[in-house]
Amino acid sequence: MRAAPGVMIVPLERAFGWDVSTISAAISINIILMGATGPFITGFMDVVGLKRTILLCLTLLAAGTGLSIFMTEPWQLFLTWGVMVGIGSGAGAVGITAAVANRWFAKHNGLAMGLLFSAAAAGQLVFLPVLALLAERFGWQAVALTVTLAIAAVVPALPCCSRNRRPRSGSDRTAQPRCCARRRLRATRFRSR
Repeated sequence: MRAAPGVMIVPLERAFGWDVSTISAAISINIILMGATGPFITGFMDVVGLKRTILLCLTLLAAGTGLSIFMTEPWQLFLTWGVMVGIGSGAGAVGITAAVANRWFAKHNGLAMGLLFSAAAAGQLVFLPVLALLAERFGWQAVALTVTLAIAAVVPALPCCSRNRRPRSGSDRTAQPRCCARRRLRATRFRSR
């Protein structure tokens, strides 16, 4: 998700005749907003809960990428991939990752955070070549549509795979989230005994 605009630069340049500086400026706003809103989104999570915060951010991401399919002017690129995707990407920031690791794993929080960040990097290694191929063969709209569909595919799994509340006591902290992979998590060494 974070690197998807990079594969769209040349196709957008060809489709609309926009210069690279215009496209890069929108991507820069995206990166700035992701970093700037991360701490606030983490604070928002404390107020409304983890599930609602991530759901809101995923909805904003899907709306931004989905609406970008219809863009024809540079200001629409700034609004969709710059502002909407930038703010929505704050859900993947360090604060949210730390909150998830802290809520799900009683021991080895650092290892859990490392695995979550590694998964994000590995996802880029797998996802980016596919997006580049789509951009080359079908244009930038195929990239935006694929990213939108990928985000939409994650939304239904969110309610069953996340714990909303902060643990109240040390014993509650070891409780596993209600998740499809619950049996796998029990077998790992992340769970305290």
